[in-house]
Amino acid sequence: MSAPGPQLTPDYAASWEFLQRFHPGRLVVITGISLDKQRIPTETFGPNDRAKFLEWVAACGKSEMNIYFSVGEPMQAATKKLERTDVRSIHYLHVDLDPRAGEDLAQERTRILALLRNPPGNLPPPTGIVFSGGGYQGYWKLSSPLPVDGKLEVAEDLKLYNVQIERLLGGDNCHNIDRIMRVPGTINLPDAKKVKKGRTLQLAQVVEWREDRVYDIGQFTKAVQIQTPGVEGASPRITAPTNVKRLASAA
Repeated sequence: MSAPGPQLTPDYAASWEFLQRFHPGRLVVITGISLDKQRIPTETFGPNDRAKFLEWVAACGKSEMNIYFSVGEPMQAATKKLERTDVRSIHYLHVDLDPRAGEDLAQERTRILALLRNPPGNLPPPTGIVFSGGGYQGYWKLSSPLPVDGKLEVAEDLKLYNVQIERLLGGDNCHNIDRIMRVPGTINLPDAKKVKKGRTLQLAQVVEWREDRVYDIGQFTKAVQIQTPGVEGASPRITAPTNVKRLASAA
């Protein structure tokens, strides 16, 4: 994608349409984050709150905030970013893929998009692909939601499905079920560090969405946790099964 011109504008109506497709009839938690990370307003919107949503995100945009949504369904309305114990259920598995540092940006975006459209191993293609303004995000819609009900141990177990996808595709460390992701239709505002790397304003947008791609959780595999030997109290190390194609063979 080419660098945008100075007239780049958000499409918050498209944002609302995406969110209603992603979370039909459910509460949606939206979070704005200022470039200095000092302001992080959060609000919850129901399916009849379109006008309220449009006003709220427009205010965030005018305040130069990046805008995100919670992938998980909340237990209840929230005014702060969700934590794992705030999640009622998950309806999608997800992955976030950013261009590799030091590589050509356009080539990296082409590589990532091709990887999502033709995943390695037995991983099926995602239901939806979103251009985040930096890289791409993939979502796999589940035929039945996975209940969490605010239980931390359940959240930690279910995240392993996302970890496995992350390992297969070389994704970023974004596997937690309380993850917030970029809202399509909003502007990706790079911070000073990213600007130095050549990043510019970009419009996040849906690349493709296939409603026919709905998956049973049995079609996915959890990453395996292996306890580090000889270290008392060490955190488990997470690895992917070895009987799958790796990123190098899929590139």
